[in-house]
Amino acid sequence: MLASVDPARRVQSRRAEIVLVPEAESARRARRFVRDVLRPVRHDIPLDSVLLVVSELVTNAVRHASGAPVLVVDAGPTRVRVEVRDREPSVPAPRPAEPDEESGRGLLIVAAVADEWGVEPDGSGKAIWAELAC
Repeated sequence: MLASVDPARRVQSRRAEIVLVPEAESARRARRFVRDVLRPVRHDIPLDSVLLVVSELVTNAVRHASGAPVLVVDAGPTRVRVEVRDREPSVPAPRPAEPDEESGRGLLIVAAVADEWGVEPDGSGKAIWAELAC
């Protein structure tokens, strides 16, 4: 006898990537891409948190790196990993922003929302990644 599986709880894995244009509009495109990738995978993914992290990482890449950033989404059985690769070799670090500054909080937001995050230099640039548990 086969046990039935609730389709809403079915765990699937999915990996996808997109090359983004280095412009302010890319954060919105990245959020839409991630939503489209994750929608058929699982229903218990913390989508708002994932989209916030994606928005911050893509915005940082567009503002501070040269060239077109690449966004990778990897949804597994217990976590979602997002990664933004760029050609800028310098490794960013979270820093406290002054109250009147309009930017400078992106990595602090990522650190607060993600379960884990990090930066991996790759010789020609870096990948900044974040993982969120499902």
